[in-house]
Amino acid sequence: MTQPPALETIQADVRRDLASDIGTGDITSQLLSSNDNAHAHVICREEAIICGQPWFDEVFAQLSPRIQIEWHCRDSDRVAPRTTICHLHGPAQQLLTGERTALNFLQYLSGIATTS
Repeated sequence: MTQPPALETIQADVRRDLASDIGTGDITSQLLSSNDNAHAHVICREEAIICGQPWFDEVFAQLSPRIQIEWHCRDSDRVAPRTTICHLHGPAQQLLTGERTALNFLQYLSGIATTS
């Protein structure tokens, strides 16, 4: 088994991808009040091996320390279709801002793990 990348590498990956995705700002999230909180959950659509939790977590860590993530599986777990992978709770603007970047990491890395 290979060693996971260093935290500094994960942080740099996330900074780069957030900057690329958000650019000068996330217009959609600005439609929400900065006081609004939200809940979200991630559900797997098909059988997969989960991979990418450190990147997913880091996306939200960089956006708000108030976002809480409750994982229902771990990296390397095989999950069935319709499995809830995690729940999130926190500021709605930051959840919406980070969701695409976080899901991109999780989908891409899980896809590689599943097909390898």
